[in-house]
Amino acid sequence: MFGLWGSWQAGGTLSERMIQGWLKTLLPTPTPVSEEIGDPETARTLILVYNTMWNGPLGWKEIEIPESCALTTNRSYLEKATAVVFHIPTLGRMPAPKPNQQLWVGWTLECDLNISRQRSKSFMKQFDLVISYKLDSDIPALYVPGGPDIVEELTAPPAEKSELAAAFISSSINQSGRCQYLRELMKHMPVHSYGKTLNNRKLESDQGWDSKREALKKYRFTVAFENAVAPDYVTEKFFHPLSSGSVPIYLGAPNVEQFAPGDNCYLNVRDFTGPEELARRLLELAADDEQYNELLAWKKRPLRPGFLEMVERTNENVWVRLIQKVQERR
Repeated sequence: MFGLWGSWQAGGTLSERMIQGWLKTLLPTPTPVSEEIGDPETARTLILVYNTMWNGPLGWKEIEIPESCALTTNRSYLEKATAVVFHIPTLGRMPAPKPNQQLWVGWTLECDLNISRQRSKSFMKQFDLVISYKLDSDIPALYVPGGPDIVEELTAPPAEKSELAAAFISSSINQSGRCQYLRELMKHMPVHSYGKTLNNRKLESDQGWDSKREALKKYRFTVAFENAVAPDYVTEKFFHPLSSGSVPIYLGAPNVEQFAPGDNCYLNVRDFTGPEELARRLLELAADDEQYNELLAWKKRPLRPGFLEMVERTNENVWVRLIQKVQERR
């Protein structure tokens, strides 16, 4: 399982043009799907989610909150709410004015480099708390996988490999230069590209992320290129191949090692002079089972304590953690 965020993002990533188009219009923010847990009328701590991630569901039915608390998407409680959560990438005009004593919470899983508002100090100063992918956020919401079976998934013996390398890139967001790098890499070695970018393969059955992870099992390597390069922005691109028994070829966060579940479990594009040298190394590893298997040896060892701490944090529901943080600030 890949946490609460997985179900919202499985439908695909919006392009930068669509995101920026939404922001530039500054139209009224779309009204979210009606969801509620607890009683907003009697709650001592009431949290209003003003707009949701790409207008998707929040999954509140799966969580337990204190009886004195409530979560709602009903904007009629805007003035009464203890805290109001704004999903920054899909936010239009902000409501005004801010009621006294009310906390405003900024919420995003998108990289700052892709969303100009998130780089604006004056805009971000409006928020008392922030939920984001960053480790130092008030409420970190990491892409690190969670769930009761994740350790078993990561440490399961890998399947036999019949193919060299796979790529899944569909979003047009390309702050990292990943599309150009992949194009050059494919000049020097075969890569099965399933995404819209440089597509040359189709999934037999496309049921979202589960189909992707199943397909990766037969590949020795997986192109794991983020759409932007920034600290802490380590997404499912890195974790999917690890859980599928494939070795990630990573381009992205400079501190990705901090997110690795074990030693020597991926190859970093930064360690090579360019696509040609990387391709030579990948072909060498593919031709030498002993060397290649060293990249999978981490699966036979205990996972890193720091990674397990991140998994534990992911398993602690973000909304429950937000309630706790709001109550601390009151």
